[in-house]
Amino acid sequence: MDNPLYSACPDQSPGDAESVLLPIHAVERETGIPKELLRMWERRYGFPDPERNALGERVYSQNQVYKLGIIRRLIDSGFRPGKIVGLSIAELEQLCVADPKGSRFFLLSELERELLGEICRADPDSLENYLQQQLDKMGLHSFIMNFMRLANVMVGDAWMTGKITVEQEHLYSEKIQSIMKKALGCLPPGVLRPRILLATVPDELHTLGLLMVEGLLRLDEVDVLNSGAEMSLQDIVDAAFQHRIDVVGLSFSASFAPSRAVPLLEALRLKLPIHIHMWAGGSGVASCRRDIAEVDIVRDLDDIRMRVARWRQQQAAAGRA
Repeated sequence: MDNPLYSACPDQSPGDAESVLLPIHAVERETGIPKELLRMWERRYGFPDPERNALGERVYSQNQVYKLGIIRRLIDSGFRPGKIVGLSIAELEQLCVADPKGSRFFLLSELERELLGEICRADPDSLENYLQQQLDKMGLHSFIMNFMRLANVMVGDAWMTGKITVEQEHLYSEKIQSIMKKALGCLPPGVLRPRILLATVPDELHTLGLLMVEGLLRLDEVDVLNSGAEMSLQDIVDAAFQHRIDVVGLSFSASFAPSRAVPLLEALRLKLPIHIHMWAGGSGVASCRRDIAEVDIVRDLDDIRMRVARWRQQQAAAGRA
């Protein structure tokens, strides 16, 4: 059965099942939003606004669950809760992506239908052509920020809800990584500091996030060394010294538990000298509530340029720029 959170069909109203009320644990399971966060939004923004059952427990209508699903997807794509929680369902559904020339707009539901339609055709050449066309129309920066951020979440959701198979999800990952690598190969080498080493730790096979970050940095002419997946901590340390790295950036996907990521980051921090900064990003650490000494958590792609600018300001203040 299709998950109602992600149907988003324009001719189908989520209010049809308004009489069904879900307890908070079911809402957490359906939306991926922790119970604690739901309660905090209720206090801070007045939404969600649950009813109470006979036992005094929170219960949520299908309309609210549907809206929470859209909000979660938009947050995963880079929107901030304070900007969107107060919007209506219609306003949330109308949030769209445009290329820089304004020649093409994607409603979220339209993009999902178009993208998943290509993936479900299971035609590698057709999918690659479709993705390449989006890149050509948008340019690399907009493709990363406006297309890939949404598409990656949609594909992950579609796999989790059974709309696509694991083979189809792998095909998407393979093709979009191939296109990204070709695009990066056309960029001149970065020459500006900080010199950044990008990598993942052992058991973290997902490298798409690294390619997205590399693309944004390379467009700003930052000197980037992308070492790819599953580097041992000692190999990361050795590479940092060998290449005179200023910043080590690690990516953790949603499948990598924060409870595993934190000890690895702490161990690596102890192995690296303090003048080498550490940044960690991706869904696996974005929700981490625990501070890690001398490790900056990069919570979204918009944060990358700010981190680079802050590093340069710190170096200039110390007279080392």
